[in-house]
Amino acid sequence: MGKLILQGVKFYEDKEYLKAIELGRKVVNLDASIEPAWTLLGLSYIKIKDYTKSIDAYKNAIKLNPDNSSYWNYLGINYNQIKKESEAKKAFQRAIELDPTNKAAHNNLKKTIEMEKKLWEILKNLPK
Repeated sequence: MGKLILQGVKFYEDKEYLKAIELGRKVVNLDASIEPAWTLLGLSYIKIKDYTKSIDAYKNAIKLNPDNSSYWNYLGINYNQIKKESEAKKAFQRAIELDPTNKAAHNNLKKTIEMEKKLWEILKNLPK
């Protein structure tokens, strides 16, 4: 399995995301408890803008390692991409709870809150 993961990482680094996904899927189909395969899938799906599949991959990674702050941060990033800001905020907050030094999660939470505020301002100013 390790060789398949390493080859998948190489494909990812070479920007061959579909090949990375193919290998990641192969690994999780053989053994769904291989955490790095879910991470590879999550990152690769982000690159091809398939945020729903990336969310599924990160949810599986979180099932295996619920205390990984980075997984929660990536879950939040994906939720933002599909306009689920409430879910994104929860994921970023969980990432920060797990690792208060996770600067990316702090920045992403701040951006999400700012985005929500702008949206509310626009909605408030719409003619009634």
